[in-house]
Amino acid sequence: MITDLPGFVSVNKLESLPSGRYFVVESIYQPAAESSALVTMSEILTVAGNRTVAVDLQVLTDEGELRFRDFCLTASGAWRDSYGATAWKLQDLLPSELAKYTLTSRQGTVVDHDGHGNLLQVPAREQNYGA
Repeated sequence: MITDLPGFVSVNKLESLPSGRYFVVESIYQPAAESSALVTMSEILTVAGNRTVAVDLQVLTDEGELRFRDFCLTASGAWRDSYGATAWKLQDLLPSELAKYTLTSRQGTVVDHDGHGNLLQVPAREQNYGA
């Protein structure tokens, strides 16, 4: 849930996530070697259930346009995007052109959410345990 981008407004709020420990996994996708397009998808997953509960999506097009959307799993189990549209499957809200992209890198870290919209990185000695 994008919080630090001037001008980006979303109905989803990071502070709506319960406090606790989460994995944050950042994945980079590209459509083809000759393309300058790039997609960054940041997923927030629960440590206990390994369930994705929020996603930030940043798309850089070949034309240099930068687009942002975020997604949040609601209490009903439906996904909601930054504009308020909902669907039972996250992929139903994602831009269809993403199906042509290939994963090029992925990295993650463990964070604690304080319940007030702040994600705090967990010390390295606790990173491998996740709980």
